[in-house]
Amino acid sequence: MTRFKTILLAGTTVAAAFSLSAITHAQAPANPAPNTIQEEAPLPTAQQVIDAYIKAIGGEKAMKAQKSRMLSGTMSIPSMAMEGPMVIYQARPNLMMLEISLPGMGKSLQGFNGKVGWSVDAMRGPSLMTGDMLNEFKRDADFDSEMNLFKVFDEVKVVGREDFEGTPCIKMFLKKGEMEQHRFYDEKTHLLLGSKAKVPTQMGKVDAVTSTTDYKTFDGLKIATRTSIELMGMKQVMVVDKVVIDKVEPDVFKLPPAIKALADAEEKKAEEKKATETSSGS
Repeated sequence: MTRFKTILLAGTTVAAAFSLSAITHAQAPANPAPNTIQEEAPLPTAQQVIDAYIKAIGGEKAMKAQKSRMLSGTMSIPSMAMEGPMVIYQARPNLMMLEISLPGMGKSLQGFNGKVGWSVDAMRGPSLMTGDMLNEFKRDADFDSEMNLFKVFDEVKVVGREDFEGTPCIKMFLKKGEMEQHRFYDEKTHLLLGSKAKVPTQMGKVDAVTSTTDYKTFDGLKIATRTSIELMGMKQVMVVDKVVIDKVEPDVFKLPPAIKALADAEEKKAEEKKATETSSGS
């Protein structure tokens, strides 16, 4: 994935990572002729932006070579002087589990096992993800999300140029259902610098600005080791200091007992509803 689609929500992370490329204007000649008009370079296509990003982070071959990864570091809320350890596990094709511990908030877990999205924390206990939040987490869990943008989203297109945090970028628009997002790609490096979107939370949709910086290379792939997100007037920062490739154990993605009980109950409820509908329709 190498893009961290990271949504840090009150001690939990919903994955988030993106790449941006900015196109510079042509330089005027030293002695311009009268009435010389400088033309802006044409915009690249969405596919060209994505291809340039994939090449910039190491290439498709290097991305496909990795089967799993573990990223560890810290998650902090600077305004509250809070910081704690964070670990993210990912594996093909779409498995993800993350664990964050913050002082005063305890341990928060979130995961997706290819079918069930879930979370466990001290404030809300165990719960299953549904609706927009489940869809967002499922997209983030896709190990090859950056190579699958046209499959994952209904609409992917370049909409212009815009500075993002002082850097000229190519601005890309993505849409899936009611979810809309803008991503910003640095034209010189072709790396994803950030995004702006309305993200689903347990308190409804909120505006979020995500910044991905400090790219470092791990096993042939560049990963943004610092991801910050501002939402609801609060900045939350995730810093990765260690990446381990292809050593994640499958058991990491098993549902916790409390979550499995909820998932089994939901499955049973769905089966009973289907049976009732079938019976009434016959």
